[in-house]
This record gives sequence, structure tokens and C-alpha cells, in this order.
Amino acid sequence: GVANDGEGTSFGDLVVKQQGDTSADGFAVVGTTGNPSLRLWTDVNGNRKINAGGTEVISFTTSAISLLQPTTLSSSLTTGGDITISSGNAGLRLHDTSSGSNFAIFSNANELRMAQVNATFPGAYLNLTTAGNLGLGVTGASERLVVGGNIMLTSGATLTNHSSNNNYGFQIKSADNTQSALELRDNGNNWKATFYGATTAYGFLDGPWGNWDIRKAVDGALQIDQGSGLETVLTTA
Repeated sequence: GVANDGEGTSFGDLVVKQQGDTSADGFAVVGTTGNPSLRLWTDVNGNRKINAGGTEVISFTTSAISLLQPTTLSSSLTTGGDITISSGNAGLRLHDTSSGSNFAIFSNANELRMAQVNATFPGAYLNLTTAGNLGLGVTGASERLVVGGNIMLTSGATLTNHSSNNNYGFQIKSADNTQSALELRDNGNNWKATFYGATTAYGFLDGPWGNWDIRKAVDGALQIDQGSGLETVLTTA
């Protein structure tokens, strides 16, 4: 509604007056036409609201802040389907008062970063570069995905660095204490090979999880199945 013609304070062409709604309290900044250009008020349910003209644009409840209409909130924050925050190292902080989680999303030079507030940098950070490369615990990712640490699959298997030197390659740790395997398949999901390692031998299987096809005992004989079972082709000296 329009502010009453009662008590008010003039600021040039604008007048701040007490809001006269019977269902809500508040005040309005009124232009020379008599219509409020900005209104702050509380509805019958106790929700705090901000109107621009006759349109409600922001609603504050006990649990959320809602941006309801495309409008300019300030010179640095706008909403029109998107929220834009413009400042040096612009950031947004997300604080869950129920769980206590406290995250920050912010820009830094050529990266978008996300981390727990006060987390150790850069290990706990997720970093997305302007080139579209994603670094997990790594800044300035040069490939599409760069991980600064281990990768755990949903099965419990872990992909990590080589145990002797990070530059030597990687290792696969299974969730089993006695065996591990690497399975190769083509784009049609057809099995091609399984490299398998057990406690005392390693080699290749004849199926996804089949029998030995090529078996090399640790510091021992090499055996190959050529159709009639494993046969020793080399023996120890």
C-alpha cells in the first residue's frame, strides 16, 4: 500500500512515512507521485519483506532468505535468474546452523574455489580454472581433472601414487587383504584382460575373474595355459 499522509520526514523529493497497512507494519520511501519506491514491512506471519515499487523482491523468514523477482539489490549484487557478486576475490559463505558446516565459495585470480572455512590450503580446496580444468586439493590444474591425493571408488578400491616414487606411476589398492586385479574392457563393455595378483603369484586370468591363463610365482616358475591347463615353461635355476 501507499504510505499515509501522516507524520513523515522529507529528504529532497523523497518522504519516509509510517506504513499504513492494517495487516502489516513497516515504512516506505515515497516519491513525488505518492507511490512507494521502496518499502520494508512485516506481514501477519512475522516474515520480513522488501518491496520495490509494488513488487515484493525479498522475503526473510526464520529459515531462509528468498529472492523473488529480477531486481538490482545493490551495485554489486543482482538477481535475475542468477546472482552476481562483484568484488575483489568475490565470495559466498554457506553456514548450516544445524550441522555446523561452514563453506566458502569464492573467486581467486583465474580459479573458482570452494572449501571449508579456515581449511588448510590448498589440500581441502576444490578449484575450477577458467579453462574448465578441475583440481581437487590442487591449484592451477593443467588437465581436465587433477587430484592431489588418493581416489576411492565406491567399491572401496583406491587409486593412489606408486609406493616407491610419485613419478613412477600409480598403484591400485583393493579392499581385499590377499588379492587385487585390474580388468580391461572395450567401449562395448566386452572383457579383454584381467591382470591379477595374489599372495604368492601374479599374472593374467582367462576371464573377468576366471582361472589362471599365465601365472608367475614370485621368485619362481612361469606357467602358461595353452588349452590343457597350466604348464611350466621356465623353472628356477
